[in-house]
Amino acid sequence: MRLQSQLCCSVVYRRLYLGFLACVWVLMQPAIASGQSLSVFDHQTGTIPPEGVLRYGSIKAAWVRSPLDGERLFQVAAPTVTDRSNLSAQDFPVEIRAQSVEALLKIEVDRFHRNVLNRLARQWRLWDTGWSAPRSAEVITATLNNRPVVQIKSSDRSRPLTIITITQTDIDFYSEMPEVLSEEWRMIVQGELA
Repeated sequence: MRLQSQLCCSVVYRRLYLGFLACVWVLMQPAIASGQSLSVFDHQTGTIPPEGVLRYGSIKAAWVRSPLDGERLFQVAAPTVTDRSNLSAQDFPVEIRAQSVEALLKIEVDRFHRNVLNRLARQWRLWDTGWSAPRSAEVITATLNNRPVVQIKSSDRSRPLTIITITQTDIDFYSEMPEVLSEEWRMIVQGELA
């Protein structure tokens, strides 16, 4: 009887141990899966890419986010920078490029929305802001220095503000014609000013 009791306890402990290991394995699956899908470590350079930067071979990409709600708008691409401690004029990290586009877009979005608020305030006579013509903004595509660009042309500025230049790396990353890519980005930027 005693042997049977010991055997029963051994089976129970073994099952509890295996159940515990199974629970740990199940709980670790999302971490293992995300570690495999994200390029956490760049094996060629021996560094960890900055947050939000993804590497696709010799190209790195980063998302441009909306200044209104932080949503992803589109990805910009740049050649991989292998030595960030010694950047040359040709080396432009992709995350800096994305941040630059976000900052320029924020300038225009702020200008546009400030003008809308001023018009509403005048209409409802909340405060007197002085008369000024309503500001309108149009997102256009153009060519600047033989490269396609997306610009914002506004009625109160003498020249358009260039938001982004489409590079050869962007064209390679998206596998699109420059005109198609610039038109896609133009529509996305226009949506931010609506």
